[in-house]
Amino acid sequence: KLEVRERKFKALPDDSKYKTDAYKTALVQQLMSEDEDERDAEGKLTGCFLTRPWMWASDERNTFIAEVDAQQDPELPKRYTKRVRGPIGKAGLPRIQKVEHRARRWMVSPQWLVDPANKQFDVPAFIVDNGKAWGEPKDPEESVTEKKRIKIEKREYAAKKKIKLDEKVIKKVKGKGKGKGKGKATATAVEEAQPVASSSKVVAEKDGNESSDFE
Repeated sequence: KLEVRERKFKALPDDSKYKTDAYKTALVQQLMSEDEDERDAEGKLTGCFLTRPWMWASDERNTFIAEVDAQQDPELPKRYTKRVRGPIGKAGLPRIQKVEHRARRWMVSPQWLVDPANKQFDVPAFIVDNGKAWGEPKDPEESVTEKKRIKIEKREYAAKKKIKLDEKVIKKVKGKGKGKGKGKATATAVEEAQPVASSSKVVAEKDGNESSDFE
């Protein structure tokens, strides 16, 4: 379905408002609506696909997809299966690994999003900003990368601060333990106060999957 729509997108008139990078962001495999075999009243296959539009999709997105689907496919396949619009699908937004492939804000219905049952999807893991093509200063992948960098820097700072505090404790304990008969107590205190890891190791242990795109 995506390949067909990509060809039809290119076939849009050059003066079409939809033939832009802004709208093209909706052409992502994971964001394509679900299809299933259509059956008649007796349960027999009709030879058509039943397409279920997403419940979460905005009018803007649905209008764009309808405009693309209305175009003639420049490369008609050898075997074509007719698609029939079916009832709206109830599935929620898909969680997509790559930030640039996630649903943009313009694609999601505001009415659907304000429903308390759907507030769980109003986070960057599911919905990202529209990006530069829509006049925003940054693309969503840039924003998420910057947030991740800040988070890592904060963790590294906290880890380094902890090590410095531990070193101060060790020096303090050593200074107090110079008196007679306090050697054993000092050794024990120093052992307990020893830093357990370098800053990089602490960061790695706290977040072992920094390469993930999920936020």
